[in-house]
Amino acid sequence: FTLLVLSDNALLTNSTHGVIGRNATAQSNEVQLLSATARWLLGNNLFVGSNGAFNRLVVSNGAFVNNNNGTLGDSASSSNNFALVTGSGSFWTNRGGLTVGNFGPGNQLIVSNGARVENFDGVVANGVSSSNNSALVVGSGSLWTNRGDLTVGFLGRNNQLLISNGGRVTHNVNGEVGL
Repeated sequence: FTLLVLSDNALLTNSTHGVIGRNATAQSNEVQLLSATARWLLGNNLFVGSNGAFNRLVVSNGAFVNNNNGTLGDSASSSNNFALVTGSGSFWTNRGGLTVGNFGPGNQLIVSNGARVENFDGVVANGVSSSNNSALVVGSGSLWTNRGDLTVGFLGRNNQLLISNGGRVTHNVNGEVGL
């Protein structure tokens, strides 16, 4: 139940990884970026639920997060983690890939109200234990850009991608459902 809030003119930098919920007992932790001048810059990867469950990342009101690879739910014990990127100008950019449910079940990404998420390869559910993960891109101007492949359900089951109300998802190479 730890909360970190970044707001007006806040800048947080990590030379290596950023982890919200590292251990299996690290549950219900949250990082919120709440203003257009809030920034989180990482030299390497960002994990929302490395092993822990019910951890959250909120990027709102024009805030910005930049990292290498992004992962929600990185193990079988890391379930029900959540990332919300919402509001015009809000931007989460992953220089590498973004995985929603890397062996973890029940993880969720929401891109809404004109926010943007960008990465190389995008995966919703990677691994046999990665079930019931989802990505929702909703609202005019909301965009999830995949510069490489987009895969929904790589070995996992009951995973979904929902695009509605003017949201958009793009990919440059392959788009695969149920690989």
